[in-house]
Amino acid sequence: MASCGGAVRMAMNKLPAEVKKWIKTDLALIFVLFLLLNPLGLGIVEAVGAQEWFLYHVGDAVEGLSAGTPGGDASYFLATGSYEEQEKNAYFGAAKGKNLIIVQLESFQNMMVGARYNGAEITPRINRWIQENGSVYFDNFYQQGASGNTSDAEFAVNNSMIGSIESYTYQIYDENYFRGLPVLLSEEGYRSFVMHGYDKTFWNREDMYPAQGFDMFYSEEYYENDAIEGLGGGSIVGVSDAAFYAQSVKYLETERERGLFYGMLISLSSHHPFRVPEELQEIELLPGDEGSTFGNYVHAIHYADKCFGLFMDALKADGLYEESLIIAYGDHQGLALIDDRASLWLGAPYDYDTMMNVPFAFHMPGSQDGARTLHIAGGQTDILPTAAWLLGLETLDTLYLGQNLLTAKEGFVAEKTYMLKGSFIKDNVAFEISRDGIFENSRAWNTETGAPAAMDGLEEDSIRAKRMVETGDFYLKEDVLRKIYLEGKSLEGVLAEMEGRAALPRRIGMAVLVKSRAEQRQRAARQAGRSSPPALIPAELTAWLAAHPEKRILVDTEDTLETLTRFGELNSGRATNRGVVFIQDEAKAKRFAEMQARMIPVIRDLSEWTKVEYLGYSCCILRVEPGDYPEEQLRTFMQTVRPQAVLLPEGNPDPEFLQILRQGEFLYAMDAGGFFGRAGQKLAEIDGIVVNEPFTGVESGAAVIPDAGTTKPDAGTATGPGIQAGPGTATGPGIQVGPGTGGSGT
Repeated sequence: MASCGGAVRMAMNKLPAEVKKWIKTDLALIFVLFLLLNPLGLGIVEAVGAQEWFLYHVGDAVEGLSAGTPGGDASYFLATGSYEEQEKNAYFGAAKGKNLIIVQLESFQNMMVGARYNGAEITPRINRWIQENGSVYFDNFYQQGASGNTSDAEFAVNNSMIGSIESYTYQIYDENYFRGLPVLLSEEGYRSFVMHGYDKTFWNREDMYPAQGFDMFYSEEYYENDAIEGLGGGSIVGVSDAAFYAQSVKYLETERERGLFYGMLISLSSHHPFRVPEELQEIELLPGDEGSTFGNYVHAIHYADKCFGLFMDALKADGLYEESLIIAYGDHQGLALIDDRASLWLGAPYDYDTMMNVPFAFHMPGSQDGARTLHIAGGQTDILPTAAWLLGLETLDTLYLGQNLLTAKEGFVAEKTYMLKGSFIKDNVAFEISRDGIFENSRAWNTETGAPAAMDGLEEDSIRAKRMVETGDFYLKEDVLRKIYLEGKSLEGVLAEMEGRAALPRRIGMAVLVKSRAEQRQRAARQAGRSSPPALIPAELTAWLAAHPEKRILVDTEDTLETLTRFGELNSGRATNRGVVFIQDEAKAKRFAEMQARMIPVIRDLSEWTKVEYLGYSCCILRVEPGDYPEEQLRTFMQTVRPQAVLLPEGNPDPEFLQILRQGEFLYAMDAGGFFGRAGQKLAEIDGIVVNEPFTGVESGAAVIPDAGTTKPDAGTATGPGIQAGPGTATGPGIQVGPGTGGSGT
């Protein structure tokens, strides 16, 4: 049989693709009809036909006849590998053998650099610094944060990856292996450290810095706090920038004695809500701006600029200035998009490109080249390969998403927060993907003029931006760097491994998640006498998931986004006051992430797709009916978003409508209820079925008891670690400021 099968494969592989397809279909039809009709009355055929195995695996057997190379499209955008191919220019190695000092400027927007307010320069010291010989300033540079704001900026710079939107990266991935600037430079003989005059537990920095390869963290306990009353951001007040920089120079002197170093300094005093005591205010505000957030911001940026200038003076006096490559950049926006006074001051609309535009500049030690301003679009993930180029690293032996801005022909910045994934800035064009994920409903504009820009040719760029974000998520969630650099696996091997593990089950149950028992009773009354999924309150679903760690389930709701948000509030272990610093129970957060990995939300509203993904659901299923959306709109959504799974409508929809839905990666159909119906589904290229009754015996406030007939293990069911029921134990505070807030967060 083996040799016969091999001969069939060889013969099939020599035929044209269309002929092979027809042969495959005919073989499948003949095989199925033979088993269905059993013309010879064979007992073995009756036995086989009665087995569930046949219903789900006959297609696999037939597909094996025409098997060739493994299929599947990983579709991961990788900048990785481009660094070594670049032609060396004058910037390569311009700072070789020098120290690296990176300064992260809190809430610092680029619109303040070089600008004047009421006749006064807002940033006179930075203006002078970027005009020195050897300075290069990028005026088209953007933040690339996620849920962690300041900490995500640090993370993007050091690792050339975009952080997590589900919770802040520094907490949920502190056990990952990283291979960013600290590790790469340690292999070049550098000692690395971070300096920040604030609580070392904030953002879980005390754990995340060692995880990234930093040798030392000079936190608040290493500084004498001058405790200036009325300075800083509400409860986020530490050592003033003036005292922080002055004392940091002393530590830099000590580090210099040990050899080459990479030091990252994180400023603080310009934190929202931008309080500066009257004695430190040096700019006279106009009457309309006094007491406003915008007016306070002007004072805070001016103060931060002055302190940065004093730091440069101290480095020059000490000799460190000409011994170091110095990089400075803004971590994230300070003023929200709704700040009307920003628009009044600019004299133009205050849009996302202005809000997320932060300064980035570097100074090459000893250079006599005149100052330069580069207009290429860049983002925080680009700093790692750019710094490596300046320091003369011959190879960039890690995985990274950014590009070297000193050799790139075109700028490209993928965004994840404020503008949803699929949005980007490409030199002088900004593109914001529509909230419903439909390309045609999106907008593009010229970043120089603010005028609408042509959408032609931008769809591929939008897909590219989305893939970049998803690649970063993949690297983090699967700890890919560990698998490649510590476990010795290839990237291709990791991808293949993930394809097998992430396979969706061929048979899966569905339940409706409701917010209360009242809604549960109301739905049961409405559905009396009909075959429909059971309604479960969050506690019941949580208990069932805990009791069945090997199972995955479709979760349908009548208001998907709102209900799943509430489900997260109850189970994620965090206090979710939007835009306010909150505490997160780390143990509960990890259990909740495991729970989410086994829940597949059913989404009927295209506009909710990305928003539900941002809640942390890695797999969603699309369920739409004919007429819900124009076919062209639905086709574009399928091509751009590429749903992991699609639930086909019941009945016999229009073939063209079905063809659009078949662009999904995995197709489910509702259980047809009979053998012939299921066999027909297989011939119709259905990958799996959905059953309506995965639960019976739901007890009030108790664990859900699964139905014995629908919960037995299935060969295609993904498995995962068990979830323990019961409340989590707080292991320490984790603090976050959510995205999309009115202010900025550390």
